[in-house]
Amino acid sequence: MGITQYKESGKHVSHASDVLPQQDSESSKRRVIVQYVICLGAFLSNLSAGMFNIALVDIAGDYGVTLQSAQWIVTAYLLVISVCLPLMGRLGDLAGRTRIHNAGYFIFMLGALLCVFAPSLGWLIPFRILQGLGASMYQATNMALIVSIFPQNQRGRALGLMSTFVAAGSMVGPSLGGVLIQWFSWRTSFAMLAAVAAAAWVLAQRFVPREEPQGAARLDLTGAGLFAAGLTGLVAALNLAGANGFGSLPVLAAATAFGLCLGLFIWWCLPTRWSPAPAGAGTGGAAPAASRPRGTAGDFRRSRTGASAGSVRRDRAGSDTLARRREPFIQLGLFRNAGVNTGILITIVTYMAAFSAQLVLPVFLRNELGLSPAATGLLLMAYPAALILSAPVFGRLSDKHGIMPLLSAGLQVMIGTLLALGFLSAAYPPALLAALIILLGVSMGMITSPNNSLVMRETPREHLGIISSMLALSRNLGMMFGTVAGSGLLATGAAAAADGSLRGYHAVFILCAALVAASLAITALSQRQMRQKRQEETLSS
Repeated sequence: MGITQYKESGKHVSHASDVLPQQDSESSKRRVIVQYVICLGAFLSNLSAGMFNIALVDIAGDYGVTLQSAQWIVTAYLLVISVCLPLMGRLGDLAGRTRIHNAGYFIFMLGALLCVFAPSLGWLIPFRILQGLGASMYQATNMALIVSIFPQNQRGRALGLMSTFVAAGSMVGPSLGGVLIQWFSWRTSFAMLAAVAAAAWVLAQRFVPREEPQGAARLDLTGAGLFAAGLTGLVAALNLAGANGFGSLPVLAAATAFGLCLGLFIWWCLPTRWSPAPAGAGTGGAAPAASRPRGTAGDFRRSRTGASAGSVRRDRAGSDTLARRREPFIQLGLFRNAGVNTGILITIVTYMAAFSAQLVLPVFLRNELGLSPAATGLLLMAYPAALILSAPVFGRLSDKHGIMPLLSAGLQVMIGTLLALGFLSAAYPPALLAALIILLGVSMGMITSPNNSLVMRETPREHLGIISSMLALSRNLGMMFGTVAGSGLLATGAAAAADGSLRGYHAVFILCAALVAASLAITALSQRQMRQKRQEETLSS
């Protein structure tokens, strides 16, 4: 058979039957590189968050400041990431996710490089804030890029790999930071981060495919400001509660600011203040443009001023483009989707449970079992190691066997593990504790990939960025809730512990098990709602 030649984009290609397998192979190889380049950001963020806790004493000594002042290089970094995640996710939807993602690597690199030469703490903290800004840019868009690049039957594996990189960054950060301080200085840590981020930026520019903006709306600065102010109040309240207690004036003031800004934000984003629900709103937002006929009413909206925001204008090439319209910072209709709501709730609750366990178990192992710090550290490394190994495996299984069965099984395993930890006693042998810690990591690996796939599957394409950032924000909030809950319950049980009671330890795990059980029940209810909705859509079509 002769080979038919076609000319596409200036290149001659063979007949489709002869070249498609080779093209598929090359595309698969490129996707492998792309997923590692994107996941490198998840590793960098968690590495940078954990490696400087051990350096605070050295930084405070070099600059001649108190340890409490030096703590701001960690707090400011995490606070900026949390506050900026939704903003960067929305910018990714509007300006192009690849552009925001790759720029994040560059800004992170610049911030880290400036930290190397910071002459004082007054300079180091702003440079660290710049670094956090860059981290929020690629964290907010990484999952959305994976969903855009990978076909549905490969997303679970790629999202599982991201969970692996998150856990690896958290595990490597403290130990690597200690090694660099021991042999060099804390400035070397920033230099290393700058070098890795520079390599990631070059690779991202080369391999991550360009993605066009998904919407024509302008950024709602008022809504973004209200959201950022409210989130700042929540994060500040959680951070202050651990040291000052929930009844202290600073915590109450921050919580009041959060409640006020949240109410104003919801009022500001009410659909009645903006545009009517577009076609396809039943799925939580506008239907993807590719699924609607060009020129239909689904392509147009009415702006708040009453003028037609979808008025068509002719560009220089003569094609029809949609005039930029106004939309709220977050469309509240996105959270009418049961899958999105359930996935965000599961993320917060499971990360809270895992982080509470990581906070409480070291105290138990040291105080009750009398283990050395080195033995305690090695035993606790079983959690991230189990997560690193299990997340890609269960991500691949969710691609083959479906999301919901694996997600439900993972929640059940976590409930059982937390209940077993809820009866901790000094009679527990270290081997049993190690097995439970490994099970906790495995259950997290079973949950994260299917859960992320569920949320991103239920999200319209034009809103993938904002929901991706909300998932990242949910992880951070879960860890902060876990810190507050673990610290508070341990403090409550401190008096009882003096008499030999382990009530404080037990309360942490029983509370977390109850919350995960509630999430499992909500997941079952959401699954039924999504099934009924698909049946109704099938009948109506």
